Amino acid sequence: MWWVSKEMMWTDKGTSWAGKGISWTGEGMSWACKAMAWMDKTISLAGRGMSCSGKGMSWTSKGIQWMGKGIE
Repeated sequence: MWWVSKEMMWTDKGTSWAGKGISWTGEGMSWACKAMAWMDKTISLAGRGMSCSGKGMSWTSKGIQWMGKGIE
């Protein structure tokens, strides 16, 4: 895992996050910039929390949790 400017990439998951949207190549899912907003180090997806069970990652109203640890 590494940070590059406003981009965050997790190559082990085949997932890349860009400042204008998110794309899940491994899942064949994508969200446009209008569906996702970065706000004060937290992520809001249409005003709702999102969880990906069994994938070690969860999105909550408080931000991102990865393997039970918060990411800033």
